Amino acid sequence: MADLKIIRVLSGVTALLTLVLISLGGFVRATGAGLSCPDWPLCFGRIVPEFTHGVAQEYIHRVIAGFVVLCSLAMLHLVFRSRKTYTFLYKLVVFLLILVMIQSVMGGLTVIFQLNPFIITAHLALGSVFFQLLALLAAERICPKCENCEENKSEPKRARSVNFVLLILSGFVFLQIVLGGFVGSSGAALVCEGFPLCNGSLLPPEATAPQLLQISHRALAVFLLTCITAIYFFGRKSLLLMDQASSLRRVFFLTLLQFALGVANVLMYIPIWVAVLHLAVAQLILFELLNMSKSLSGTWFMRRIQKSMVP
Repeated sequence: MADLKIIRVLSGVTALLTLVLISLGGFVRATGAGLSCPDWPLCFGRIVPEFTHGVAQEYIHRVIAGFVVLCSLAMLHLVFRSRKTYTFLYKLVVFLLILVMIQSVMGGLTVIFQLNPFIITAHLALGSVFFQLLALLAAERICPKCENCEENKSEPKRARSVNFVLLILSGFVFLQIVLGGFVGSSGAALVCEGFPLCNGSLLPPEATAPQLLQISHRALAVFLLTCITAIYFFGRKSLLLMDQASSLRRVFFLTLLQFALGVANVLMYIPIWVAVLHLAVAQLILFELLNMSKSLSGTWFMRRIQKSMVP
C-alpha cells in the first residue's frame, strides 16, 4: 500500500508537469518558436544551446518533457516490484510509459516535418490522453480494504444513464480540444473576423475550409456551454449528483471561463497568455468530467487493481 501512495503522488507530479508541458506547447506555438531548434533531439547540434531567437522556450519545453519521461520511468520502477500483485496497475503504468515515448517521437516529428498541423494535433491529442490518465490515477482514493470501503461502492442502475451522459460529453470536450489544436496549428485561428459572426455572416456564402473549421469550433463551443450549463442547473437538484456539487460548480465556471477565453482569442487576436490559458482550462474541464464519471461508477482504478491482485 505504501508503494501505491507513492505512485499516486508521483502520478500527480507527472500530471502537473504534463499540464505545464501542454500549456508551454501553446506558448511555443504562439510565440513562433516551434522551429527555433531546427534539429532533434539536440538543439543546433548541442545539448545546451545558446538561448537566442526563441530557443529558450523550445528548449525548456524539451527539458520538461525529459522530466516527464523520467517520472514515468520512476513509476514503472516502483510498480515493477509489485507487478505480480498489482497486475492492472503495472499494465497501466507500462501503457503510460509507451504513450510518453510515442509522445517524444511525435515531438521530434513536429520539428522534422516543419510543424505539420496533423502531427501537432496528434501530439496534443496523445498528450491529453496521457495527462487525463495520470490525473485520474492521482485523484484516486486509496483505502486499505477497497472491497469494504463505502466510497468504492457504486449504484450502476441509477448512475448508468448520468454516467453515460458525462462520458459522451467528455468525448465532445476531447473532440473540441483536438479541433482547437488543428485550428491553431493550421493557421485557421483568425480567418473569421469578429464574434459570434464570421466576417459579418453566420456562415459565409463561399466559406473556405479554414473558415469552416473555425465555425465548427465555435459551434461545438456553444453546444458544450449549453449542455454543461443545463447539467449544472439540473444536477444541483439531483440526489444522484448531490455528492458531485463541487465538481459541477468547477466544470460550470471553468466552461464559462473557457468560452470567454475563446472569444478573447478572436477579439484580441490571440494574446499569448489567453492562448496558454485556453489550452490549460480545456484539460481541466475534461478532467473534471471524467473524474465525476469515475466517482459515479465507484473508484474504478482501485477496484480494478484489487480485482487483479494475485494472492
